Amino acid sequence: MGCGRSRLVSRATALSDLPPEPRASSGAHRWSALARPSPRSAWIPLVYWLIVLLEGAVWGAMRLGDAMVIPTLLAYGARWIWLVPVVALAPLALWRRSLGLPLAVALAVWLLGIMQFQLPHFAVAPACCRVTVVTLNGNKDARPESFRQVVDAAQPDIVAMQEWEQTSIASALPGWTVQCDGELCLGSRRPMSKVAVLSVPKPNGSRAMVMTAEITTEAGPVAFFSIHLDTVRKGIEPMLHAGFGATDELRENLVFRDRESRAAAAWIVAHSAHPAVVAGDFNMPTDSAIYRRNWSNWSDAFESAGTGLGHTKFTSLWGIRIDHVLFDANWQAVRARVGPDVGSDHRPLIVTLQRAASAVRGN
Repeated sequence: MGCGRSRLVSRATALSDLPPEPRASSGAHRWSALARPSPRSAWIPLVYWLIVLLEGAVWGAMRLGDAMVIPTLLAYGARWIWLVPVVALAPLALWRRSLGLPLAVALAVWLLGIMQFQLPHFAVAPACCRVTVVTLNGNKDARPESFRQVVDAAQPDIVAMQEWEQTSIASALPGWTVQCDGELCLGSRRPMSKVAVLSVPKPNGSRAMVMTAEITTEAGPVAFFSIHLDTVRKGIEPMLHAGFGATDELRENLVFRDRESRAAAAWIVAHSAHPAVVAGDFNMPTDSAIYRRNWSNWSDAFESAGTGLGHTKFTSLWGIRIDHVLFDANWQAVRARVGPDVGSDHRPLIVTLQRAASAVRGN
């Protein structure tokens, strides 16, 4: 018994001489648990890149707007809503820096692609022969006195007007030379000549779609066109009431508007004997399939010299840029901006052009 007891005592003494095992603090234990990637956290980067793919798919689909039913509904709907998934995941990027890249890519696709945001452009070197143009769809609600203030501030040479009551134009443009055909008008500070109109038949008559005139300016004679194309709303509104049972009406609208746009573009080219400018309500954004098919040979003033979203048409929930000033190779855009609210659901688009250096040398 004495021998066995002595062995136990010596073993206990040996164990007590060993250094104590290090014990992790509770804080360090929590940190190590967070540092270990869990199955859920491993999915987070994948979700972010899926958001990038979603934004890219929506952008691509919108470029099929005015060609297919669903893309058309996307293109003319609230584009800002596609920011929601980006914003919803943004806080996680503060936790993991690696998520910053897909977040930035998704935001760029939304802003520059889906929203068509225009970054600032390089300033155009000043040259001779400038012309300022204002276009506005008055929607019969524009306040003439408010529009006159815009005109007095911008000092345009030419004004394109759509959906205006002719009785209100005299007070909006006092002392101007104005030509109208129905609700489509063209005004100039100087006399105009060779006025012509392209009309489309309607059940109760016809509607002026394009009006042109030759206007003599400091830049020389200008072939100017005021345009008002038909709206996609006539195809979308039946779907709001009847759902997808009314898709045939939207398809018919797309076919009609493409044919109308093609006819207008061809007529304008045939009447462009001088450097040409086209201004008005195209009722489509520049990423529309119809627009790209029929108007891509022209330069868009806001995309050339504007900054921001440039929305010219507003609903209660969103805006869209469907009013444009286009110009041929004889011009370059100097400035383009959207004016203030004057009572219409459209805003004035104010653009300054100057003759391109090559065109001036050619003269």
